[in-house]
Amino acid sequence: MFPVAWRLDAGIGRSRALPFWFSCLGVLSVRFLTTGLGVLLLLTVGLGCGAFGPGQGMGADGLVDADPYGDGGAPTDDDDGDDALLLHCEAQPPSLTIHGDEGGSAQLLVSRIAADGALEPASNVQWFVLDDFGGTVDSSGVYTPPPTHGGRVEIEATVDGLQGICALEVYLEMEAIDSSAAAVQPEVLDLSPEVDDGCGPDLMYPLGGSVLARDLGEPVLQWTVPVELNVFVVTIENAFTSLKTLTMDESWAPSPSQWASLTHDAGGEELTFSVAGGLVDPATFDLVSGLCRDSSSTSSGVYQFGTAGTVYYWSPATSGLWSVGVGAAGAQAWLDNESTGHCVGCHTVNLSNSDRMAMVYGGGNGWAVAVDVATPEAPVLEPEIRPGNFTALNSDGTRLIRSYEGELYLDDLVTDTIIGTLPVTGHATHVDWAPDGSRVVYASCSYANDRYDWQVWGCEIRSVDVLPDDQFGPETVIVPADPDWNFYYPTVSPDGNWVAFNRHAGGDSERTAYANPEAQLMLVSLWGGEPILLSNASLPGQTNSWPRWGPTEGDFAWLTFSSKRPYGTTSHNVSQIWLSAINFNDAVQGVDASSSPMWLPSQDSGTGNHRPVWVPRY
Repeated sequence: MFPVAWRLDAGIGRSRALPFWFSCLGVLSVRFLTTGLGVLLLLTVGLGCGAFGPGQGMGADGLVDADPYGDGGAPTDDDDGDDALLLHCEAQPPSLTIHGDEGGSAQLLVSRIAADGALEPASNVQWFVLDDFGGTVDSSGVYTPPPTHGGRVEIEATVDGLQGICALEVYLEMEAIDSSAAAVQPEVLDLSPEVDDGCGPDLMYPLGGSVLARDLGEPVLQWTVPVELNVFVVTIENAFTSLKTLTMDESWAPSPSQWASLTHDAGGEELTFSVAGGLVDPATFDLVSGLCRDSSSTSSGVYQFGTAGTVYYWSPATSGLWSVGVGAAGAQAWLDNESTGHCVGCHTVNLSNSDRMAMVYGGGNGWAVAVDVATPEAPVLEPEIRPGNFTALNSDGTRLIRSYEGELYLDDLVTDTIIGTLPVTGHATHVDWAPDGSRVVYASCSYANDRYDWQVWGCEIRSVDVLPDDQFGPETVIVPADPDWNFYYPTVSPDGNWVAFNRHAGGDSERTAYANPEAQLMLVSLWGGEPILLSNASLPGQTNSWPRWGPTEGDFAWLTFSSKRPYGTTSHNVSQIWLSAINFNDAVQGVDASSSPMWLPSQDSGTGNHRPVWVPRY
């Protein structure tokens, strides 16, 4: 028997210098194995935890050395029994609650674990707060967390080349009083509301089951009240951070700093929203009745939109395109009838080339136009030259496909020439070019009304292979025609593996593809298969049209679309831009991959906004 124990733990890879093996000390005879999971211990009795670095118990074969003394395992007179093998680090207290600006701190205690198992306090400790959590450690080992967020923080202690990890859970509790409730007694924030579904406010936005993009701006919480209530306590919380706000309004939004605290990575990826209401005397502002709340709360995920950029959408207010940047204060007119002399719409970009955008001037059967996003006032392809309805650009912006009278025309934007037409079937329209350039998808339709491409029905979704030298290969039917459904508006995902599209039920009398009231969002593999209804994103009877992809971030790709679904209490029956997080892992399983959508912040809530197109960087 000899004193040794190392085991792979969560600390691997967190040290500033690699390799290090986070481990625990025990007494046993053991063989260590290196596998795809790291160094594994077959049997262990842990007494303390720390980390090994190069030369600290490592054999020449890359295995942890079970005989660090080189003498068969037993210490000899030449061995320094005081030499530490490991560090043990702990925080006292192990969890800390911070109330607003009061602050708080925890003592970090580090011990050296000698070969004989003895513990002795360590000195000359160097400290490193991991994962950009923030906070400071003073010379006596007192850690003060940042006042901006909660979470589980890990702090690396280093002594003479040994490492140990201190873990501390930090909870942040914030309170705020909105200016509308300045005269209300702040003690109302401390009251426990009675659960009463007939009294409690009904939260209308955010939507339960949604995923909110933390970097797209703060959501405006909106609610209705079933009885007379005029003061409200709004609570937003994650696993470690909470915010209670007192307001007399029936909507409220956190400040940018409050939102940053609530959506910090360390707090996890879920938020819970709730609203309690009460009644105060409007003359004295004394509380007349206690608080009540609904029995349910609203939970949503929180994730990163991920890439700076701009969403461009069509607005009927100016018959043109408006832009709203990520985190911008508001939307602004970009290209419209006033600046161009034409109605500007049906715009598109290729996600692999954010510098160039194609669009149509003059409405249906109008003129295909291409511009550089940085200089839209100087078109690359001028209007009144080539007719078109829907357009698509290749990944380098040198080729344009435009639909017109059931054909797909290919243009060379470098030489300003028409190359020819694509080999297509039926009335071809609603074209999109995959970001990797490998395929083109389109709607192949049996019928079209007066050749306007939003009046099409009997459509199926097809793809065409893109070959060298401006050639196109055989077609593939991705979603075959169905007499009970119309399939249209296909768009290829950023990774090139999926196609989002619209469908609606009905025959001849409901043939319009333009913001059809019963439109649903769908997803299918680019290579075909069973289509998946994105039911979480598709509120029945609310148009759910014009799907276009945003960026991919982590587990999600963002799908933008327009819908007339209510935006809280702000707008009803008005097309607005919405975003749903699409989880491709769910799509592979053949189940609904969508989340309930979030409203695109800063768009104009009073105009019927259509066809959102995301452009990175601009």
